[in-house]
Amino acid sequence: MAKFAAELEANPFDESLIEKLEVNVKDQVRSGEYDFVANKALLKLYDSFPAKRNEHISALVVTKVIIASSSIEGLKCML
Repeated sequence: MAKFAAELEANPFDESLIEKLEVNVKDQVRSGEYDFVANKALLKLYDSFPAKRNEHISALVVTKVIIASSSIEGLKCML
């Protein structure tokens, strides 16, 4: 999240963040890490810009949520 904290705080609905956050999801899959805040921000951006929604990336985020669902953060993302 530290990578995107300032950008998300400055403008959480900046359409240009979608591509960066999508790359971040792919990096999370490769590394096994999980970034709840960045992933939730990406899903919110997809809701705001439905034409930009990437179903493959959305599925990866949901998969990461399921894997992390033993934590409260994982469950919050599904709400």
